[in-house]
Amino acid sequence: MKSKTSVRQLFLSALIAMGIVVVSSCDINSTLETEFMDPDGFTEPTIEGVFTNLQQQLGIFRPSYAPMWHTMQAFNPMLGTGGFNNDGAGNSPAWGFNPYGLTFNQLRIAQNINNFYEELSSEQQQNYEIYVITTEIIRNFLYYRLSDTHGDVPYFEALGAWEGNFFPAYDSQQSIYEDILADLEQKSSILNGYSLNDSQPHRAFRENDIWFGGDLSQWRRFVNSLRMRLSMRLTNVNESLAQSTMQAVLSDGHYVTSLDNEILHQERRVAQDAHVVLIWRTLREQPRNFLWMPEGMDLVMRKDGMPEDPRLPVFFQPDMNGEYTSMPRETVDISALPHAVTQSDLTATYPSFYNRTTFEGNYAMPYQIITAAEIHLLKAEAAMRWGLGLDAVQEYGMAIRTSIDRWYEINAMNDFDAGTTPAYPDPVPNTQPDKPDDATITAFIEAMQAEFTGADFNEQLGLIYDQKYVHFNVLRPLELWAETRRLYTEIGDRVLWKPSNRFFFERMIYPAGEVSNNSENFSAVADANNFTTPLWWTGRSTPVMTE
Repeated sequence: MKSKTSVRQLFLSALIAMGIVVVSSCDINSTLETEFMDPDGFTEPTIEGVFTNLQQQLGIFRPSYAPMWHTMQAFNPMLGTGGFNNDGAGNSPAWGFNPYGLTFNQLRIAQNINNFYEELSSEQQQNYEIYVITTEIIRNFLYYRLSDTHGDVPYFEALGAWEGNFFPAYDSQQSIYEDILADLEQKSSILNGYSLNDSQPHRAFRENDIWFGGDLSQWRRFVNSLRMRLSMRLTNVNESLAQSTMQAVLSDGHYVTSLDNEILHQERRVAQDAHVVLIWRTLREQPRNFLWMPEGMDLVMRKDGMPEDPRLPVFFQPDMNGEYTSMPRETVDISALPHAVTQSDLTATYPSFYNRTTFEGNYAMPYQIITAAEIHLLKAEAAMRWGLGLDAVQEYGMAIRTSIDRWYEINAMNDFDAGTTPAYPDPVPNTQPDKPDDATITAFIEAMQAEFTGADFNEQLGLIYDQKYVHFNVLRPLELWAETRRLYTEIGDRVLWKPSNRFFFERMIYPAGEVSNNSENFSAVADANNFTTPLWWTGRSTPVMTE
């Protein structure tokens, strides 16, 4: 049964939410009588409105403050993306955020769209079909990430309360991945040639689609690029499906190919949200030891005998001596460093700090969902494994070039707008450098390509991982976590940049409510309700390392 809310209730709720609570009933009634023909009437949710609400949910395309804060706490030391050292004591697995409940809340919104659609006449359904198609794409996006954190989860029977199924079975990660890839292939086929008409639902779709503005070509590009990402997850467990999926997308040709068609999300409500609920607050309030320049980044970006990575000055800021210094991973006592580490003056730290201009107050920075650099690295690996008419060395070089271009663009976006509230402090000196000329960048890329060409297969995989480590950095922990777990199966410690005493967890545990509320079905996954059982697509039964 659809939930109905009176206009009067909605109006009063909005006033309360805005803090306007000292309002007389006469004032409210007067306003309502003026603005609405029937202020005591009821409003129903619309597919258009629910669709926009789904896209606005924090944690899908918009990383939010609290989940990202806790994720950085858990993942920066585990992945070696923050400057952590071995203090001599092992740590226990902990992730102060569990995406399970949040994801299913978002999936319920998606399910509501399907439920409302089923109540429409067949004629109405024709014009609302595009909402269902794109909602199912979002559903696939949510489910693959949930499975990447928990493994087996309710999928085929999930969200069946409308049909009276309150206790869904858990489905294997294998069946979930295979179904998602099949559905994404179908969606790509449907969207190929699909065009919006002049009906009211289609006109509304252009406005209510706040991700892509009704651009179905970009939706299809998103689908195919996601297929490329997910197919490579399967290299250790279903290589034939990984290869055939990659080949199909390459033959199609409609995927992210350049900076101009990357899958990005530009925040539209910075003034309202950036300082309170979004990722910039995470970066501002993160304990500073989580954002020191890590030794792993230093080793990857400044190799002996190689040119310095041009991204270094847009990723990190100079230390108190005007140099770039990293936090050693295996220093037992932090006091053994040659200078006292300070957090009191973030313009003059030691070691170097993540570049505040790029990361911390850069409210114009878009969220990077799928970038050209990632796709080029996937293609480089595909070329190594299967050929597919690709040139691994060329793709590897293009990945580095597009990453350099993107990060310099992001760094330059921070205009330190004094009108932003609260105002961002003045820029830290030497944190918004000029981009090197093309000859310098080309020389660096050619040196990197030469190193790649001279490496054996396993080291080439390691070099590809290193570029993901740099490109994803602290902002894309879940994708880097996935690649670490997958490639560890083949090349082991080569993909670990963490201190040796840091626990590496393979998955997240299930919420306690699953054990008590769905106990009969939960028994099928109870043995994997821990931090150390590898996921199916890793192809491993042995964990990376527990301490």
